[in-house]
Amino acid sequence: MRIPAKFRANGLEWSVIEGEVEDVYAITTFKKQTILIEQSLPQQLKEQTFLHELLHVVIWSAGLDTKGSIFEDTELEERTVNSMANGLYQVLNDNGLLNKD
Repeated sequence: MRIPAKFRANGLEWSVIEGEVEDVYAITTFKKQTILIEQSLPQQLKEQTFLHELLHVVIWSAGLDTKGSIFEDTELEERTVNSMANGLYQVLNDNGLLNKD
C-alpha cells in the first residue's frame, strides 16, 4: 500500500508525515489535520497504522466521538478502531487489493 502524503476526508485536506513518535505508533492531530507515523516501523506496520489512524479521522469527521455519541468512550473507540483496521488490512492484503507501488 502506498501511504499518501496528503488525502481528503469530509472536505478537509490531511497530511501524513513519517517522523519520530514516542510510546505509540502514530499521533493524529485533528486541529492541524495531520497524521504522524513512527518512521522506524516496518512497512506493513506503517500501513496498518495508517488505516488505524484513517478510521479515527473518519470517526472524528463524522462527529461520532463527541459527547453523547457512540464513541464518547475513547477506550471503546480505540478497541473498535484496532479491530477494524487490523481486519481491513488483512482482507485487503489476503485478496491482493493492496497496491504495493
